Amino acid sequence: HIGRIEVTEDFDTDFVRIKIMSKLHDLLTPSKAIIGIDPGMTFGVALLIDGIPVYSNSSTSPEAVAILTKTLIDYTKTLFPECQKLIRIGTGSKLYAALLLRSIRNSITQPSIELVNEHKTTIISGARSDESAAILIAGRTGRPPSTSDLIVEPKEGYIRSLKRYVTRLTKGEKSITSNEARALLTGDSTLEDAIRQS
Repeated sequence: HIGRIEVTEDFDTDFVRIKIMSKLHDLLTPSKAIIGIDPGMTFGVALLIDGIPVYSNSSTSPEAVAILTKTLIDYTKTLFPECQKLIRIGTGSKLYAALLLRSIRNSITQPSIELVNEHKTTIISGARSDESAAILIAGRTGRPPSTSDLIVEPKEGYIRSLKRYVTRLTKGEKSITSNEARALLTGDSTLEDAIRQS
């Protein structure tokens, strides 16, 4: 039956959710799947199929977002193999965008990545504002990332922000030194390594 979705006992709820939303919107042979990401203390993530939001979520870890992004790409490859896939990342925060780009670069080889101006993407406040911003980011065109997008100048403000972020990310269990933060900002270390070593 065309309106039915069969699942196994151990089905993946996100995959089924995307499949259901795609069927509800009659997306049978879409041409484009875009993952929009709003980087920040909380990262918003959204998947748009031919411009229609079919999934959104949020996470606090760039590594978790990279894994989620890879999973969403795999879902779209399974559901819509011919569909063009693209990742768009907002540039509102250079620090968080750089951390995310590094994590994505380490786990995903395809598809293309674009950096998008986030100006006026936060239109609602509250718990889901990052997800709604990610939807808007997915709908904008951007530019390819360059090497300079992976590096953040080790200014005191960024160092303080990064130290606070690591403490928040680990729920107060870990902290990093200013030197570790500096190494992270310049790309000499990864966030995951800094957390593991501290």
